[in-house]
Amino acid sequence: MSDTLDLTPSSTAPKKSYEGNCHCGAVRYTANIASLDTQQVTRCNCSICTRNGYLLVYTSPKDVVFHQGYDDLKGYRFASKKAEHKFCPTCGSSMLVVFNDGKNDTLVLNVRHFKGLELDKLHYKDFDGWNLVQPEYNPC
Repeated sequence: MSDTLDLTPSSTAPKKSYEGNCHCGAVRYTANIASLDTQQVTRCNCSICTRNGYLLVYTSPKDVVFHQGYDDLKGYRFASKKAEHKFCPTCGSSMLVVFNDGKNDTLVLNVRHFKGLELDKLHYKDFDGWNLVQPEYNPC
């Protein structure tokens, strides 16, 4: 399991287009990102990634075109408030995470919403967010 989380999108790998949408179809997009044949998908065990079933790829916002629904997405921030988790207000699908550190924006897509993807054929990188993401989240 990795103890570092690289938020830098891969800019040198060949790109491939992936169509994605939420469960009800209210949010639709095309992501032009490094091919998932070569890019690793992050599996994080932090509280929100575990609860929402996130399988994540990191990209620049300019590499994603939203065809509908982005402005309707609802947001949720917790702990350090550095990341905004966006979900569909109609079906509740956890779509993406927006990181903004003041210098660079990173869009983190949940590949579970990509059409026709075979999850068992992806290359995964496990990240120990439960122990490494600070501050620790404790809602009670």
